[in-house]
Amino acid sequence: MSLQPIPLSLYVHIPFCAYRCRYCNFTFETGWSPALMTRTLDALVREAETLRRRGEADGLDWQIRTLYLGGGTPSVVPPELLLPFLTRLEETLGFRTSGLEEATLEANPENVTEESLDAWASAGLGRLSVGIQTFDTQRLAILGRWCDAQQNRRALDLVTSRWRGRWSADLLAGLPGQGDLAPQRWVDLRSDLAELLTYQPGHVSLYSLTLEPRTDLARLDAGGGVKSLTEPVADQLWLRARQGLLDAGFEWYEISNFARPGQRSLHNQTYWRLDPWAGLGPGAEGTLPKRDASGILRPIRTHNPRLFPWLAGEEASEFLTAPEFGLEHYVTGWRTKEGVDPFRWEQLFGPNSSLGAFHLDDDLRLTLNQNLLALRDEKNLHYCHSWPVE
Repeated sequence: MSLQPIPLSLYVHIPFCAYRCRYCNFTFETGWSPALMTRTLDALVREAETLRRRGEADGLDWQIRTLYLGGGTPSVVPPELLLPFLTRLEETLGFRTSGLEEATLEANPENVTEESLDAWASAGLGRLSVGIQTFDTQRLAILGRWCDAQQNRRALDLVTSRWRGRWSADLLAGLPGQGDLAPQRWVDLRSDLAELLTYQPGHVSLYSLTLEPRTDLARLDAGGGVKSLTEPVADQLWLRARQGLLDAGFEWYEISNFARPGQRSLHNQTYWRLDPWAGLGPGAEGTLPKRDASGILRPIRTHNPRLFPWLAGEEASEFLTAPEFGLEHYVTGWRTKEGVDPFRWEQLFGPNSSLGAFHLDDDLRLTLNQNLLALRDEKNLHYCHSWPVE
């Protein structure tokens, strides 16, 4: 029996970090042993085998198009473990990392060395996402980062001189102290942005610092140990940095993401377009086509628990209803420059289901949540086509 080819993006969650950043609420572990890291990589390969078998049972052949190694901190995995792991993953799912449309690894600056860059390149990885955040050593310490400004600069010097692939940098706006005094509200962040741009990144992810519940930074703020910015000041800082990137020639193609021509993140666009992706590893989520009781392909959302329940085999998934999937199309589409694809929407939900305004201008994208009220009448949305659509 011939299998139906399904283009698929693959997210692999590496849950290990050398330390706990004070603002992070992702799924990760510190203080692991080499044995636990090896056990986790082995389990990731087994999960990939399960993914392949379940696809085949539904008559589907996963065609891996992009790969994203996220975390956690994937760059803490030693090359002698990472390279064999990627080879096994390739053999299991039938792809070559070097032949993908895009293969990204997230890296912390302190893990960027000549040796690591060469190893990542030899593995076929062609894109790095480097967590810079700021060039201010004091604020890096407040964030709980173990690198300082000089390590950030050394990492970017190595990337620009030795790395032959594409790369992106993360920058944070709204850090404690950036807006304490009105004359300083833009000066400090402008300095960070100006320094980052001297390295000529092809892509920048600009985030506004959020105090997530139950993080160390939220507890410090509640106890008076740090002074967070008010939301209006933090928003003003982000908007000024956004304009700085636009003035530097970057395209604003998603709420937090800016790219030079040809430098968009292909993998992340899978999420925003709601194309199929698989999430492997503890804490990972995915959205995959699966046949329902009538044999039609419908989207399921997969959820993985934290590390040790995941290692024990726990998992969860459920079919997404048409209203749920429609809401996600609007939420993610409104984040992007292109908006919702009306052709794909009408294929999936029918020509009479449109809410209009599939594309929003910049001002409306900046007030995304105010527009979600438009979905209140979409409770009766129905699937009219299997997913994914052509």
